[in-house]
Amino acid sequence: MKDKKVGAILLAAGNSSRFGANKLLYEIEGNPLVQYSMEIISQLPFEQKIVVTQYPQVEQLAKRLGLSWVRNENPELGISHSIHLGLEKQGDMDGWMFLVGDQPWLCRETVEKLLETFRESLRGIAAVRCGENIGNPVIFSRAYKKELEKLSGDRGGKKILLLHREDVEFVAAKPEELVDLDENPHENCKIRRK
Repeated sequence: MKDKKVGAILLAAGNSSRFGANKLLYEIEGNPLVQYSMEIISQLPFEQKIVVTQYPQVEQLAKRLGLSWVRNENPELGISHSIHLGLEKQGDMDGWMFLVGDQPWLCRETVEKLLETFRESLRGIAAVRCGENIGNPVIFSRAYKKELEKLSGDRGGKKILLLHREDVEFVAAKPEELVDLDENPHENCKIRRK
């Protein structure tokens, strides 16, 4: 069903406690880290595009790129609260793609392939992976909305994905696309964009 309505929700409200500074605004190759994910969603055919953040600087960047945003006034409630805010703001969709703001090496082509795969698949979840490493972004169909709404604390959608692995369509990603900047940030931030 190629006409599935899919919204993009960029989760950009974290406190960057493991990174040691505001990771989303950390400059990589002259741009704030979060800008790379924002540019990708701004270029793709999502029904709606929303950034969930606690930072005024991220809101301004979203506005400049033509993206809607919602303020997370309670980031201490964890990533689940950002997920709930994004779902609430988006309304009725066939599915929602959840992205994070700290993947500067994520390729537009990978995100586009994930979106196409979800629209063409009969499965309810689409996710990227490299080998056995499953990462973001992930798309959940409306069949999983209630489970997403029940998430609490700093638990994201991966728990749901792993519970329903038989309903997941995977798209291949390159290793650098799934790098976790919180692990060895100084070395990982030196990787060059391609």
